[in-house]
Amino acid sequence: MTNKLNTGPTPFFTEMAEIEASCGTITPGGFLVDQGLWQGNRPPTVVPGAAFSRLLELWRRRMGWTLEQFAQHAEVDTEDLLMIEMGMGRPPSPRTVFQIAKVTEIPVGKLMELSGLATPRSGNTREAAVRFAAQSESMAKLSAQEDDALQTFIRILSDPQRGVDRL
Repeated sequence: MTNKLNTGPTPFFTEMAEIEASCGTITPGGFLVDQGLWQGNRPPTVVPGAAFSRLLELWRRRMGWTLEQFAQHAEVDTEDLLMIEMGMGRPPSPRTVFQIAKVTEIPVGKLMELSGLATPRSGNTREAAVRFAAQSESMAKLSAQEDDALQTFIRILSDPQRGVDRL
């Protein structure tokens, strides 16, 4: 059996990567980029997981849920949420991000960007993510500042017409 990864991408993978690249939401063939089989660049993540981790932790705490309760509501593995909140491991699966989006009612595309699974469409998301991650310090209970930062960030993510400068 030969290793087809060393011979270049199959027409199917090439076609799928080109489709993904043209949609503007999903990164083009992340696996192919990792294997050196795609000539395009892998887009940078938005503050690699920091804003995504803090967003989920603060949202969960605001709801008064344990990690296990959040996982049950989102129908995802508790271990996956734990790894996300701790900023450990690999990026979450698209399914996990989709399930989290359903529970939090934050647009899935924005969560895909924050998780590093999609290319940010503008610098506004990155700037808001940096600001949010920098302003939210870990505390047992949400402070007024954290709650304000969380609400502002969710509004930005939920309203694609609102720019960071027009809060």
